[in-house]
Amino acid sequence: MAASMAKAGQVLATASNCSFQSVLFKNVVSTSRILTCHQQVRGRKRTSRPPGWHVKKETHISDEQLTWQNREFLKEIVKNKFKDLPSPLKEDPWPRGKWNQTTRRTGVLGLKLGTMLQWTKSGVQTKITLYQIIDNHVIRYIPPHQFNASVGSTPYWKNFGAVVVGALSATPQEFRKEYNNLFLEAGVPPKRKLTRFLVTPNAAIQPGTPLSVMHYRVGDYVDVQAKT
Repeated sequence: MAASMAKAGQVLATASNCSFQSVLFKNVVSTSRILTCHQQVRGRKRTSRPPGWHVKKETHISDEQLTWQNREFLKEIVKNKFKDLPSPLKEDPWPRGKWNQTTRRTGVLGLKLGTMLQWTKSGVQTKITLYQIIDNHVIRYIPPHQFNASVGSTPYWKNFGAVVVGALSATPQEFRKEYNNLFLEAGVPPKRKLTRFLVTPNAAIQPGTPLSVMHYRVGDYVDVQAKT
C-alpha cells in the first residue's frame, strides 16, 4: 500500500488509500486513516529562560583560596565604599504627591514568619499572618513615558510608572558587575531580591529611599502575593 505525505500549515499528515475531505487540504486526499502530529511553533515561549534584557546575577568566582586576613580586608573595602557613596537623599527631596482615589502606591518585600491567633476586644478569635519588612530600599523610578516604551509593556500600563524595590543587602562579591551597577543610582548595597511595582505618577518615590512597615497605616487594605 503506497502512502503519501502532505503538509498543511503546522500539521503533518500521513495518508493512504481512501477518500478524505478536510479543510486542511485544497484537494481530496486518498487515505484509509490519517495520523497527525501537531507541531506548535507560533506562540511558543520558554518560561525557564530569562528575557533578553535580564541582567545576570550570580557570579561563579569563588573565594575559597582567600585567607581570612584577605576576606576581612575585602569586607573593610566594601564597607568604606558604600559609606562614602553620595546618597540621592542628600539632595532636595522630590515633591510629595497628593493622594486621590486613583492613586496606586508602591509595595514592599517581606519575609513570612508564620501565623498566630489574635482576639478582638469583643472576644472574637481571628487568625493572622506575620510578615517581616526588612531592609527595603527604592532602587529606581521609571516614569510612565519611559516605562511604556520598555519591552513587555502592555496598553493597560499606559498611565502607570514603575518603582523597583530591593530587599536584603549583600556583599558585591556575590554578584556580577552588571548586577551591581543597577544599584549605583540609589547609592545602596546590592540586594538579593528585586521586584517591580506599578505606581501612578503622584506616588513616585526617590531612589535610595528606605521603606519599612511605616509605609502603611492602621486600617489600610494590603494585597499580599507569594509563591506557595
